[in-house]
Amino acid sequence: MKTKKLLIALILISLVSMFSLLATGAQEAASPADKYPAKPIQVIIGYGSGGDADVNGRIFSKHMEKYLGQTLVVSNVTGAAGSVGARQVLEGRPDGYIALFSHWGSLMNTLLGVGDYNLLEDFNIAGICALDTNTLLVGNVKGRFADFNEVLAYAKKNPGDVRVGIEVGSVVHLTSSVLQASTGVEFHLIDTGNMGNDMASLKSNQTDFAIRQFSNVKDFITAGEFKGFAYLNDKRNEMYPNVPAITEFGVDGMEAFYSKFFWYGFPKDTPQEIVDKFAAAMKKVAEDPEAKKEFAALGVDLRFMAGDESKQFITGIKETFEPFMDTLKK
Repeated sequence: MKTKKLLIALILISLVSMFSLLATGAQEAASPADKYPAKPIQVIIGYGSGGDADVNGRIFSKHMEKYLGQTLVVSNVTGAAGSVGARQVLEGRPDGYIALFSHWGSLMNTLLGVGDYNLLEDFNIAGICALDTNTLLVGNVKGRFADFNEVLAYAKKNPGDVRVGIEVGSVVHLTSSVLQASTGVEFHLIDTGNMGNDMASLKSNQTDFAIRQFSNVKDFITAGEFKGFAYLNDKRNEMYPNVPAITEFGVDGMEAFYSKFFWYGFPKDTPQEIVDKFAAAMKKVAEDPEAKKEFAALGVDLRFMAGDESKQFITGIKETFEPFMDTLKK
């Protein structure tokens, strides 16, 4: 009788142990993504307040909160053309709670070796969320030139005298250099620094024109302070039909600079399930009518590309940029 009771007790203990192990195993088998996000997500923007990375990143992150159910805390960590912020993300914990919002400036940093990181290899890219095809050459209404024809005519007769604001090592720098090669003229490229300083320089007539996104210059144009010289595309834009396309001036070879991309990325070792969950929310925002309307007012097209597709897109931009990189040395 005692032996039978002992046997039953052992069986009960074994069953309890088995169920305990099964429960523990089920908990261990649960993906970290199942509860993600369980707390606010830190989003780092490597550029200053008021620029298009800052504006687009804050607006898109605001809409992301609706689909992730958590707050996205956006911080500007500036320095070295966005590389300081990028490094902070790469050195963060790969748990899905720190992400970078950036644009094609990160690709320029990769090509120039700035910041010691490779966009395509060192980040787990959640995806591209937007394309800005509204790049303008803008001048001061009270400046030296009435339009871009005057700029080109003067520059041909006075090499190096037309002043263009750039940030050394940026895509604007590369665009300006390629524009020189495409027009056959020589500009005086002035390192005005970030977008805010560039706008201040143009406003005070320290430069003759700038190359910026419509979202950066919209308020200045509306206030009657700036005017569009040219639109970087092969046809005019309905948002500003009086601004000529760059090809109307006989300028070709600028196609690589028509579409500025914006993206989110995580530290490389962030679990793919977490990145995919974040990417799914990105896709929902890109399809959200309210978000699309808000970005359309800035001239930005919400267009989601998942990780692999975004890498292919970025690789294509990289391959179009590479042949022009030597122009930065001239």
